[in-house]
Amino acid sequence: MITVGLSGNRYSGKKTVCTLFEKIGIPVFDADTILKFILNYNQDVLSDIRKVLGNDAFYGHSLDFRNLNKKQFESILSIVEADIFKSYTKFNKVQENKGAIYTIFKSSVLFEYGWDKKVDLSINVFSPDTDRMKRCKYKTNMGLLIIRDKMKEEMESLDKSNLADYIIKNNNEDSIGLDSKSPSANLLKQVNEIDQEIINEYIYKESLNAVV
Repeated sequence: MITVGLSGNRYSGKKTVCTLFEKIGIPVFDADTILKFILNYNQDVLSDIRKVLGNDAFYGHSLDFRNLNKKQFESILSIVEADIFKSYTKFNKVQENKGAIYTIFKSSVLFEYGWDKKVDLSINVFSPDTDRMKRCKYKTNMGLLIIRDKMKEEMESLDKSNLADYIIKNNNEDSIGLDSKSPSANLLKQVNEIDQEIINEYIYKESLNAVV
């Protein structure tokens, strides 16, 4: 089975793309959701984080995400990384037994922390900054200056695309509106094309194994 990482910057359309993969029968492991669950409910992990970062990183019994800096977040990820990929391994075993050829590992920090090296292939969902700002404004009603500042904190989208094996370009040129429930035909086409390429890669590898 092939493992495929999928990432993209804020409001690039990762969730929409993953939904399209799921619709064509590809299992998606949402590492972002698993990360949030661990950081909210796994007391052993929280205890380890408290030992490393101290009480200043917490608000009561919970992590104070509002005041965490980049270095602190890196420390947190190094602590939870093993648990996330352990969960992904279990997920893959279940999906492989069901006949899955590949699975999607969705993570917002796939490229920032080298997790793309832990999967076979990677996809970056690229969306122009103007489109991402429109989506963020539409969904959160935050001010444009605040949105712009948050975007500056992220790894450059083009840098992620250079690291990725595949790029999905998501924009509003098809006059689809901003609702993720209404993906464009162009987006679906790209997902189908990548799906076929990954299947071809799987068939090729299987043929090599058969020869050996």
